[in-house]
Amino acid sequence: EKYEWDDCKNARAEIVFIIDGSRSIHPTAFKEQITFLKSFVDHFEIGKNGMRFGAVTFGDKIIKDNTFGLTQYASKDQLKNGISNIDFKPDDGDSTETYLAIKYAHGIIFKDARPDIKKIAIVITDGQSTAPNKTAEQAMKMRKEGILIFAIGVGKDASKKELLTITGRNDYVFMVDKYSLLKTVRTELRKLTCNSDKGCRGMVDINFVFDSSVWVTKIHTILLPSLRSQSQTSILITKKSCLV
Repeated sequence: EKYEWDDCKNARAEIVFIIDGSRSIHPTAFKEQITFLKSFVDHFEIGKNGMRFGAVTFGDKIIKDNTFGLTQYASKDQLKNGISNIDFKPDDGDSTETYLAIKYAHGIIFKDARPDIKKIAIVITDGQSTAPNKTAEQAMKMRKEGILIFAIGVGKDASKKELLTITGRNDYVFMVDKYSLLKTVRTELRKLTCNSDKGCRGMVDINFVFDSSVWVTKIHTILLPSLRSQSQTSILITKKSCLV
């Protein structure tokens, strides 16, 4: 895993795990989920100048005892101990209210995010949410504010279709057959976390060259300026970064 360490060691992001704690999960499988989360954070630099992590655990409600914010743990050891303290509470898992967890992460946890730092939510669930429409609505609100959402579906009851509505992108969805196989997506998920939405890192001038000959149709002359406008809105443009 040398590549991911080299690529991620200087990464900065605010990441919130959204953890399914519903009763459908076996206690042993829940522990495997916790082991996966600890291994996932292990190759990142943790702290105010690196990656910061929060967690929201949910079932039929937000399980507050198993939830923590982005500022709670300032070192890797503290963070891993905090993750280890997330325990399985089946009495709070009568249903899978995924929308509540997404809403809580968006409205509460991410409020402590550092400005101008990439924000990512990682949803792990073994089934379809109880209220799919509400889940899709809350995920859309989160994404509209620039928060990326990755999702891992575990087992035969996980709905890839719903996870796609949550993430908005097929390449942000991972599927595994059981919790013990979460480790098989760890490397790809880490790479995605480090590489997604990097933007323009170096100084570069970008020039659009338009063909204005008679062979270009009217519809193209309308669409090309639109393309230029859309490109400018997705790139940070300063004297020290990108010129378009």
